[in-house]
Amino acid sequence: MHSGLCVKRGNRVGNTAKGVLAVTALTVGVAALAPILGSNLHAVVPGAVYRSAQLGPEKLAAVATELGLASILAVRAARPHKEWYVDEVRVARQLELPLANIDLDADRMPSRQQLRELVSRLDNAPRPLLLHCRAGVERSGLASAVALLLEGASVSSAREQFSLRFGFHPWLARSDLPRVIDRYEAWLEEQSIEHDPSAFRSWVDTAYVAAFYDAALEIVEFPETLRAGEAIELALQVTNTSPDPMRFRETRDFGVHIGTHVTSTDSAVFSREGRAGVRDLTLVPGASAVFVINLGSVPAAGDYRLTVDLVDESVAFFSDMGSSPLVREFHAELPAVSGQRPR
Repeated sequence: MHSGLCVKRGNRVGNTAKGVLAVTALTVGVAALAPILGSNLHAVVPGAVYRSAQLGPEKLAAVATELGLASILAVRAARPHKEWYVDEVRVARQLELPLANIDLDADRMPSRQQLRELVSRLDNAPRPLLLHCRAGVERSGLASAVALLLEGASVSSAREQFSLRFGFHPWLARSDLPRVIDRYEAWLEEQSIEHDPSAFRSWVDTAYVAAFYDAALEIVEFPETLRAGEAIELALQVTNTSPDPMRFRETRDFGVHIGTHVTSTDSAVFSREGRAGVRDLTLVPGASAVFVINLGSVPAAGDYRLTVDLVDESVAFFSDMGSSPLVREFHAELPAVSGQRPR
C-alpha cells in the first residue's frame, strides 16, 4: 500500500475520453482550415459553375486555362488600390475574360437589390463561370447556393454549399448568409409550393427580407398647419414587418433608431437630419410602437419634404436593405404676426 496521491480507475477513462475529444476537435479544425488555406476550388455545376478563394495571378491563369473559363464573378468589392484586385483584372484582360464584382458582406445578409443583382449576374454570365470571394467560404457559398437554385437543384443541395467541405463551420461561423436559404425555404412552406427557378426569382423580387430590415412606417399625427419658426411634432407608428426581432437601443451609436431628414423643395436651401427612437425597446415580428418626434422648425415659409427611415447604426439604413421609407410633403406658412389670430 502506498501513501500519497492515488489515481482512481475512473479518471483513466475520463482522461481517455478527453483525449478522444481533443483529437476529434483537432481533426475537425484541420478539416475546416484546409480549404481556407488552399485555393478552395470546387465544382458547383460541373462544366458550368465553379467556386474558389481569391486566386493568385499564376493560379488563376492556370485554372482558367484548365477549366476553359468564360467569365469570373467576384462576390467581394472591387479594390483598385489592392494588389490582388490589380492582378485579377490584369489576368482577366489577358485571357479576355469578363470580370464583375458584387460587394457582398461575409457576415450580413445582402439587401434585396444585392440579391437581385446576384441573380442577374448569374443568369447572364457566360459559362464556365468562376465564383469567388476572399477565402471562398461564406460569400462564395451564397453565390454557389443561388447558382444551384437557378439551375433547378434542390434547396437541400443549395444549403450544402455552406459545409465543412468548403471551410464553413456551422458551429463557429458568425455569418448570416445561410439564413438566405432558410428564409426561402420558409417562404416555400408558407406558400405551399415546391421550389423551381421561377419561384426563387419571384421570392427575390417581391418577398425577400434581409434580417430585420423591413418595417411599416405610418404617421399617426402631424400638424395640419405649419408655420416657419415653430417646432414640428410628429407621432410615428413603427411596425416590424420582418421575421426577426427589431431592437432599438438607448445608445446613439448602436442598435436601431429612427432617422429623419427635412429638406426644402423650392429654391431655398435647407436640410436637417435627426435621430429619434433612442430608447431600449424590442419589437417582435408584427409588433408596433408609437414614437413622438420633435423635428425642430423650418426657417422660412415654403415647401418641404420629410423623409423618415429606420437605421441600424453603423450598418445600414433600412431603405438601403429594401424597406420603404416614409415620405411626406408639407408647406410652412409665414410666422404668425404678434397679436394676429392664426388663419
